[in-house]
Amino acid sequence: SQFVVGFWEREPGAGPDFEIDGDEVNQAFVDAMRRWKVKKAFCDRNFWETYVDLWAGKWPKVVISYKTSSYRATALDVKSYATAWKSGEIKFDGHAEFERHLANARKREITMKDDEGEPLYLMAKESKTSPNRIDAAYAGMLSWAARAHAIQHGSLKQIGRASCRERV
Repeated sequence: SQFVVGFWEREPGAGPDFEIDGDEVNQAFVDAMRRWKVKKAFCDRNFWETYVDLWAGKWPKVVISYKTSSYRATALDVKSYATAWKSGEIKFDGHAEFERHLANARKREITMKDDEGEPLYLMAKESKTSPNRIDAAYAGMLSWAARAHAIQHGSLKQIGRASCRERV
């Protein structure tokens, strides 16, 4: 089951100097690490290098810096995430902003193919200038990829379809 631990987004009409409060994000992450037995956390360093490095230093076997610029690996994880949604394997808490970000995500095909020769794609906004954000959709994909990694490497046991003994 996927659920939102924290959500931050540029407010409509915010000026060019607007920034997400990094300390608030950091506190939410630290609180989540204390609350749950997190086995793996995949974190995109884009714009968050300082915090991801801090978290990886504090939880070196748990926090993994995920490079969304590695298109093939990211596209394979996007494919797995989309497949899990389509099959009903993923359930979520109904968080409206998360659902909006998922709905905003579009397929952007890349020139690479998977091992079966099928085209791969990334999640993208409808256009580069679109105000419709997809950050939470990518966060959901990263959590699903971290879960898969934890199961594959034996640090998390799968029980049933998508539930696990520990939170990822």
